[in-house]
Amino acid sequence: MFAMLFALLAVDPVAVETVLTLEPLPEEDDLFFERPVDLAVDARGGIYVLDIEAKRVFIYDKSGSFKKAFGSSGSAPGEFTFSGRRGSGTGFIAVYGERLYVFDGARREISVFGLADLKFQKALPFKTQRSRTNAFWTIDENTFLFYQRTFTEAGPREVVRLLDGEGKELALLMENEITGFRPRGRRGRGRPRGPITITAFSPSTVVGYDAVNRRIIAGYSETAGFGIYDAKGKNTKNLSFKIPRMEVTQTDKEEYNSQERMKSGRLKAEFPEQKQFYQRVISIGKEGFLVFNISPLYRDITGFMIDEKGQVKARFNFHCGENGDLLGESGRLFAIRTNEEGDFSIEEIGLKPKG
Repeated sequence: MFAMLFALLAVDPVAVETVLTLEPLPEEDDLFFERPVDLAVDARGGIYVLDIEAKRVFIYDKSGSFKKAFGSSGSAPGEFTFSGRRGSGTGFIAVYGERLYVFDGARREISVFGLADLKFQKALPFKTQRSRTNAFWTIDENTFLFYQRTFTEAGPREVVRLLDGEGKELALLMENEITGFRPRGRRGRGRPRGPITITAFSPSTVVGYDAVNRRIIAGYSETAGFGIYDAKGKNTKNLSFKIPRMEVTQTDKEEYNSQERMKSGRLKAEFPEQKQFYQRVISIGKEGFLVFNISPLYRDITGFMIDEKGQVKARFNFHCGENGDLLGESGRLFAIRTNEEGDFSIEEIGLKPKG
């Protein structure tokens, strides 16, 4: 393992350049990013940024100039909630054809808008079971890819599946038991005793979508590999690669325990010696894939560029900042970044491997 780690660390890092920076929001309109989490790109290059705290979608043209914002908080058709009473909110956005799709994690439904006028058209509910949606993509106007954590009598599980517009399962791609936490014990009258123990950096399901080639990537990070599926959920290829499991350092432990959710006393973390092989995967067009881990608080990324044959082409390191993220959309990479004051900026980045 040490020989492989040494060899991979000798691989050249990929050069990162800024391709496009989205224009700052106009202060005179009292607009600002509060928590942007996802974005989509239409066929003309327009960019749609979803902010789940502002309860709005911010729209830019292909050159990165700000055009308008729409959306509002509420429970009426076409309005957004995102945050529930328990846990952080989730929301996702997608474009397919001439429609914009916004998934509201708190309401567990998709709101569909027309791209031309941004008018609300319909809502598609997905309320068949208790679940938390970790990722969502629109495959076509009646096929949706969901990666969810579900809670059933059999225990908590991670599920990757295709659903139609009525919530009917079209294909089950992957289902894994969640093993990274131990529930609290019980004491008199069923009251919980002590914190929930969670295992940090434990293996999990990893999902991505390549809209250019209409293929789904799904794997389990206990192993260095993933499966590739077509738009109907059929497994067409399995890819494996040689990357190391990085050690969990004292810095990793301190950052993990610095998260707000860990300060409440309801959670207690235990740490393995090594992290999962990878935590995220993004398709990057003809260059292949990025597989990486991202730190929980400061969002530092460490990973590798993998080609279509599973060969390691370059190392990848990037810093997003607190509440930042790295997103893939139609073969393009977008970084949500924050500075020391907590201000957000969004840019498209390009990668240039050496050699």
